Amino acid sequence: MVQFECDGCIFFKLRKRLPISGNAQDQLLLGCIRRVVLDSFWSRARTTVERHAGKIDQCLALSKTVGLSGPYLEPGPLPPYDHCGYEVAIQMVLQSRAPGKYSSSYQQWDTIRKIRSCFSNQVRASGVANATALSISDLDGKNYQRIGEDSCAALWFQRFLTGCKRRMGQDWRPDRAISHQQMSHLLATVENRIQNSISAEERARWIFAGTYFAACYVASLRGPEGLLMELEGLRENFETYEPEQVVVLALRGKVKGEHHVRDHLLPVANETKSGIQMRTWIRRTLAANHKANRTSGPAFCDENGRVLRTSDMNEMLHDALGEVFDRHPTLFLADIKSRKDIEEKYHVYRSFRRGSDSRALAQEVNTPDIEVVNRWAAKEKAGPARPGRKMVHHYSDINLLLPCFLRYTSVM
Repeated sequence: MVQFECDGCIFFKLRKRLPISGNAQDQLLLGCIRRVVLDSFWSRARTTVERHAGKIDQCLALSKTVGLSGPYLEPGPLPPYDHCGYEVAIQMVLQSRAPGKYSSSYQQWDTIRKIRSCFSNQVRASGVANATALSISDLDGKNYQRIGEDSCAALWFQRFLTGCKRRMGQDWRPDRAISHQQMSHLLATVENRIQNSISAEERARWIFAGTYFAACYVASLRGPEGLLMELEGLRENFETYEPEQVVVLALRGKVKGEHHVRDHLLPVANETKSGIQMRTWIRRTLAANHKANRTSGPAFCDENGRVLRTSDMNEMLHDALGEVFDRHPTLFLADIKSRKDIEEKYHVYRSFRRGSDSRALAQEVNTPDIEVVNRWAAKEKAGPARPGRKMVHHYSDINLLLPCFLRYTSVM
């Protein structure tokens, strides 16, 4: 069951007056109030509410047989102010009417729900929330739960969130994974662009793009993670292992068990099963930076030394992958019918990562190897805190995990 207040009562709480007939602003507010109330009803299945109501009638009859009036609480009166986040709910409904990424008439649930997070964060920074420190702890005093004032923590608001999400649904459009066949043709296209470049700057950009594409796919990196490639670390670790076996990718940051002062060190196979020459791409990147007199800083940067953005890499991905589509349309699923479809469904943010993970599963790479390859991302996400990993990963040494990286990256 759900707490209920009529539209007029909620309006009076928010505006401290009754609605004015013919006032457009008041009519819009009344419409939003009706919408959030109905959304709260959406959180409960009708059959569930009917069964509960029927059971309560039955229990009231039982109490009446012994002269009792029933144990149930009165539904009101409710406080004369916005005690359960009505205004935040109205903000979310109003925001949903704005043009979104996938539609010109509305925004997605995952976009509007951020309004509630914004409000709750502001509440935590307010004087009311910090004036007194009320908390609940366990017997040892090690774990605490803070008690605060947040109208969006009310039961009604949680019902509204559930109902609004059910009504709107979630239009999830993940980046399409790049297959190893597409990857081979993509790198061949990049190779052709390098050979046909008319300037040193253009040549360097396509070299960086090819290295970035290959590294993200082979090492299972998301778009922003691939741009963390660090030039000095690449140079220092280029000949660390046997040249015919492994090349080391250096990403800014540090994982426990690695001895370098600031880099995530990811050993990858020199050549993968699908023919990706990682050592060749890294050598080209080092040479392009050396020609521009750069020995430190980001490995992928423009002529001014500024690190390239994901939007830059995305643009080159769409350009090269569009050419692959023009030449080999059968490599793509049937719903890819034009370059526009490629621009909508393929992005550097997750297409390489999803392709790599899918390839690993298809090649039956075991779960511990996948966890080792991806363990650095958990540390980066945790920041200065200790990441939530299995204890075996906390005390493993990167220099002794080379077989794990080889088993994963060699099948790409």
